[in-house]
Amino acid sequence: MTETVKSTNIPAIHQWHRPDWQQLTRQFSEQQLHHALLLTGNKGTGKQLFGQRLAAFLMCRQPVNTNPCGQCKDCLLFLAGSHPDILNLAPEEKSRFIKIDAIRHANSFLTNKSQMNGYKVVIINQADALNLNAANALLKNLEEPAPQTLFILVSDQPGQIPATIRSRCCKILLALPGEEQVKQWLMEHCPQYTSQIDLAVALSGRAPLLARQLLEDGGLEDRQKVLKGLVKLHKKQMSAADIAREWQSLDILATLDWIIVWIADLIKFKMSRDETAVNNTDMIVFLSKIVHLVLLDELYLNRDRIQKLRQAVIAGHNPNKTLLLEGILLDWSKCFR
Repeated sequence: MTETVKSTNIPAIHQWHRPDWQQLTRQFSEQQLHHALLLTGNKGTGKQLFGQRLAAFLMCRQPVNTNPCGQCKDCLLFLAGSHPDILNLAPEEKSRFIKIDAIRHANSFLTNKSQMNGYKVVIINQADALNLNAANALLKNLEEPAPQTLFILVSDQPGQIPATIRSRCCKILLALPGEEQVKQWLMEHCPQYTSQIDLAVALSGRAPLLARQLLEDGGLEDRQKVLKGLVKLHKKQMSAADIAREWQSLDILATLDWIIVWIADLIKFKMSRDETAVNNTDMIVFLSKIVHLVLLDELYLNRDRIQKLRQAVIAGHNPNKTLLLEGILLDWSKCFR
């Protein structure tokens, strides 16, 4: 139901988010801060960290300019993950949804007086995972917020949040950094992966935290395994069934995402022959060899089918993994002359 947030440091504001931070802290100082904020933008840009820092700033008793001091009682409670006036909600791990019990808990939390005589903050991460009953339960508090109450909703897919919720929030679209800015940030934070940084930036769509995750958590290796399977199937070096079995150890959503990105690259390259538009920059040679064989209509259909399968998995469907992957591979093989 709740997510304990602990950190040895109060999250820093990334350079690419400074304009948004300055705007919100100015609104706070002028007592114009909206009671419900919807933080959106590309996955992996630091939206959750931004929300956490904003909560810490509101709680801090002696901020320095717009920086939480990190030393007062409220900051120490925040760092321990035990501030009594901050509630973090996130999807339940097994269901992938935020259910009504979590929102009822939040409503109960908000009816009690602030223990530190300040703001009460509810942070809802992956707010697009609110199910219908949970969203309806949240609506009343969004419509009639108590004084000094702040909701921070965080979402990569705000279009999946019910319109009744979105319309009651102030939408903050957090910006992507420039390509060189991302590379510089990655060089500072994970210099041991210098040779892979350019590829990680391209595959992440310039999302710094996502690029860092790809470098440090084995995401690039998993992607390589997926692409090798697609290449081997195209060359008739392995059967769809054998490749599906090889992919059993991979995360199903990550596998579908890599295939969707690969199909998108094929579509873009087929239509423009523009190498700079491709995310899988290390696969240009292979793309060049097969692009003339691509059946564009089949490719679009294949992409749409995979996206629907992805949504079904997110919604909690539990298909036979081997059969699902084998079907995707067989569909992939039909996309060529």
